Amino acid sequence: MNKENVHKLTNGLKFLFRGFSAISSDKSLWKWALIPVLIDLALLIFVFFSSLDLVGSIVTTGLSFIFSSTSGLLYSLLYYPLYLILYVAFVVMAIYLVYIIGSVIASPFNSFIAEKILMNRGLIKEQPFELGRWLKLSLRMLGISLVRALIFIFFGLFLFIFSFLPGVNIVTSFLAFIIIAFDNMDYSYEAAGLGLSDRFNHLKNNTFLFSGMGVVIGATLLIPGLTLLVMPLMVAGCADSYNSTK
Repeated sequence: MNKENVHKLTNGLKFLFRGFSAISSDKSLWKWALIPVLIDLALLIFVFFSSLDLVGSIVTTGLSFIFSSTSGLLYSLLYYPLYLILYVAFVVMAIYLVYIIGSVIASPFNSFIAEKILMNRGLIKEQPFELGRWLKLSLRMLGISLVRALIFIFFGLFLFIFSFLPGVNIVTSFLAFIIIAFDNMDYSYEAAGLGLSDRFNHLKNNTFLFSGMGVVIGATLLIPGLTLLVMPLMVAGCADSYNSTK
């Protein structure tokens, strides 16, 4: 690994801090960052609380085929472990789906954040805020986000299957983290006017940068829901990181 790749890896590992710094340096960006966070937080709270009753009813229904009564030691010994396992699995999949839904809803705000940071860095021409231009960009990114959501759902099915294979699950999970990083970088690509081939070339030429980002994104998953809440920082960090590669 040469010095340039070490530098890119380090930048990738620091991209959330770079995102926080980029937003902090422009106070007008905070409201654009907080709106999607509040939306994602509301979705997460709804998922966590609604899943409590849903998982309980699923386990109860399943055990009713074995037991005629919901009381007894053996029933309790089976109910609570099954409830815990199913709840964890449900929450993991729910967070994944909330991430997809949240990214679609937040796409107009994320588009503005990425564009504004690239303007502040001098990478694209500074332009005053225009509602019409923002709506046009937002609609374009909304369409792109819907396509990405379908791809993510398709990829999620394979990820769920491979998660049961020791060793392979580590590789597929890390690839998923890099895809999430690429997904957040896409807002900067769109603001900079990059074509599809240029976007993939940037990914190929900055593998170590995206690998560092992937490690950080994976670390945020240790706290359920944190990935969603720091999404604006990821978008901002990707914009600042994209600027550093130009």
